[in-house]
This record gives sequence, C-alpha cells and structure tokens, in this order.
Amino acid sequence: MKKIQLLFASLLLFTSVSCGIYSFSGADTGAAETFQVNYFQNAAAIVEPGIDRTFTLQLQDLIQSQTNLNLT
Repeated sequence: MKKIQLLFASLLLFTSVSCGIYSFSGADTGAAETFQVNYFQNAAAIVEPGIDRTFTLQLQDLIQSQTNLNLT
C-alpha cells in the first residue's frame, strides 16, 4: 500500500512540475519587430459561422499581449 501511495505522490509531483518547464511567454523573438497571422479558414463539414474570424483575432491578441511585436 505504501508503494502505491509513493508512486501516486511522485506521479502527482511530476505532472505538476512538468507544466512549468515550457512557456511561450519566455521565447526569444530575435531581431523580429513584427508578426503576421494569416486568416484561418474553417473547412469543417459543419461550419459554425464566424469561428474562423474569431480564432484569427484571438490568436493575434494573444501574440500581441505576450510579446512586444507589432501586428502587420
């Protein structure tokens, strides 16, 4: 029973620590000053109107808020 508890505790610790290793906000943008997000086109069989535009705009907002790059 103790081995199972130890395994569970170590697994829980590993999964909670591993999430903090990778991050977009600490990325090096090099000499880049601008970025561009091309329009995403929804090619699904059942299309929800406006979801492609919403996704594109939210991605642009996310990049602008997490970097110092300007949108072109």
